[in-house]
Amino acid sequence: MITVLVVDPWRIIREGIRTLIDKEPDIEVIGAAGTGEETIQIVEELQPDVVVMDVELPDLKAIKTRSIIREVNPDTRVIYLTDKQDSDMIFQGIANGADGFLVKQLYPDMLCQAIRDAARGQYVISGEIAKVIVNSVRKLTLNKNQLLAKRLEHKGIYLTRRELEIARLMIEGLNNQQIALQLHITEGTVKNYISYIYMKLGIKKREKVIQFLTNLLK
Repeated sequence: MITVLVVDPWRIIREGIRTLIDKEPDIEVIGAAGTGEETIQIVEELQPDVVVMDVELPDLKAIKTRSIIREVNPDTRVIYLTDKQDSDMIFQGIANGADGFLVKQLYPDMLCQAIRDAARGQYVISGEIAKVIVNSVRKLTLNKNQLLAKRLEHKGIYLTRRELEIARLMIEGLNNQQIALQLHITEGTVKNYISYIYMKLGIKKREKVIQFLTNLLK
């Protein structure tokens, strides 16, 4: 039997999760808490296999609570529930030992399966959280030219490597002479490339091109 502690500031949510879990023959809710301090006390006393915990608690932060749980009972797994897809929060939670991240909108059977998986030592995340992580990793691994190219391709616009270099330097505020010096080409060549960029984007004014490209990178 997998034992579970449910943690959420709202009683109605705690009871709702308890009702869902108690229907499962192999999972038992042995306690519920509304704060971080209550959570730590119950973990110390009952040593549940899994804690299903809202990521936002009214006293101790959920991430701090996870750190203390690890000290009290290293074997207890912790799954965060969240209604926000905040990449900073997700990565901070993972770095501090969360065993899973699930959105509150998930189906009940998915929650129960996640509890089983976490109890077996697996890391569990819902599809929405996985998407946030993948997008964040892509942003970290792509350089600015690659990122710009990807965003343009989504709009059916394809620039050459040299055009991308010049477009990026335009975004950074360099004029034609400065771009020429940076890329070791003539100013006339820069002007030619910029004309191609204008044509492909369907925009004729430099400031509007820069604004369009800048918005793509936000």
